[in-house]
Amino acid sequence: MASKQLELPIFHYDDPATGSPLVGGLVYTYAAGTSTALTTYTDSTLGTANSNPVVLDAYGNAKIWYDQSLKVIVRSADALTTYFTEDNISPVGGTTTTFGEYNLVQNGSFEADTSGTPDNWTIAAYSGSTIAVSTTIQKHGTQSLRFNTTGAATGGGTATTGTFSVNKSSLLQLSFSYYATHATTTNVVQIFWYQYDGTASATASTTVHTLAAANPTSWTNYNYSVTIPSDATQATLKITGIDSGGSNLTASAYFDDIVLVPLYTFTATGTTLTEPVLTDPVLNGTLSGTAFLDDDTMAADSATAVVSQQSLVAYLAAQIAAATAFRGALVYHSAGYTIPTSTYSHLQFDSESYDTDTIHDTVTNNKRLTVPAGVTRIKLFGRVNFAGNATGTRIISFSKNDETTIPTGVVGLPYDERTPTASSLYMHLASPTIDVVAGDYFTLMAYQSSGGDLLILDNLGGFYTYFVMEIVA
Repeated sequence: MASKQLELPIFHYDDPATGSPLVGGLVYTYAAGTSTALTTYTDSTLGTANSNPVVLDAYGNAKIWYDQSLKVIVRSADALTTYFTEDNISPVGGTTTTFGEYNLVQNGSFEADTSGTPDNWTIAAYSGSTIAVSTTIQKHGTQSLRFNTTGAATGGGTATTGTFSVNKSSLLQLSFSYYATHATTTNVVQIFWYQYDGTASATASTTVHTLAAANPTSWTNYNYSVTIPSDATQATLKITGIDSGGSNLTASAYFDDIVLVPLYTFTATGTTLTEPVLTDPVLNGTLSGTAFLDDDTMAADSATAVVSQQSLVAYLAAQIAAATAFRGALVYHSAGYTIPTSTYSHLQFDSESYDTDTIHDTVTNNKRLTVPAGVTRIKLFGRVNFAGNATGTRIISFSKNDETTIPTGVVGLPYDERTPTASSLYMHLASPTIDVVAGDYFTLMAYQSSGGDLLILDNLGGFYTYFVMEIVA
């Protein structure tokens, strides 16, 4: 049987009394329906066994992989308080409907069914009605849950999850798909809230979704953001299919692909989220609005950015990639050409190895590398190959915003002077990181005093005369 990880990406548990990670908490695992200890593992290969109980780390986390149905009990670090018990957690199905993060609803796609009803759900059909897994009509995976009534006055019935932990005063994102065979049936999705001791929250329940008319008669996906009450640390989700309070026609309602995941908030300072597509966000300026990020889009909303686990990870990864991606230009001349004696010549470059930000133009002002918008610091590199001639001196340097004279008084621009020999001479320059503004341009200058024209070689021993700008910030 395939192995599965207990919650993805990692098992996490918070102290229900404080909402803080349950540091040192004990996770006991048993074979489903028994008190026989069951070994779990640290990764999907099942190569290294966990201790039993597994001890949660300083963040309330643990990696727990298993390959057969199990029962889980979570206790305090001193083992005196039991916080959570769940039986018949299957490595097949279970938390299969996720967005790359763990699903608080176990078996949210109704794939696991070892007892005639969906595992990890409590089913209560109304009199004269049935609730069962459907293998012929589904949105996700191979099964869905069907509520069916033949017109009895009591309607279809209810399906309720096991209890799961939540973080008080934070947010949940709920997604599910359903359709009804009759548009006027009443279908309801609720979340019931509980305090750490199992008593009802002051806000006993939240009705997330209800439709008594215009129900979808084909598979339709719904998404909601739900605020967790300030005193709630546990919850259950309840579906009422073809509610007894609605029109009780002969009909069926199908539910599938139920995903409930935490949302995490962070306040962005010094940046503005300006790109409406999560996969390619752009940051600039200072925070002037809000952003709401779900798994598909990012839209302005309030002074705080709210993101799901997956969206936050993807967003941060995109920013790190953008911040660390190389930017710059490397240019060279495709053939050797001569420069006059006793004159500072700003070298021309008609070819590019790369140019990430339109820093160079091979035709117009092809001597220049120009600082693009938004750039404040750069580095420069250059190499010049002089043909052999032992007369006079050879000088190379960088020039800033000037194509007529040798630069002076520019901090950070290097200068090198050599005495030539009869053989060819190549010279290198490298600048430190220097401050710039958009529109500043730089050239690579060469000087020779051989008494006549002298060839600048395009390729000396396999090495080109070249000019480089590297963007630092």
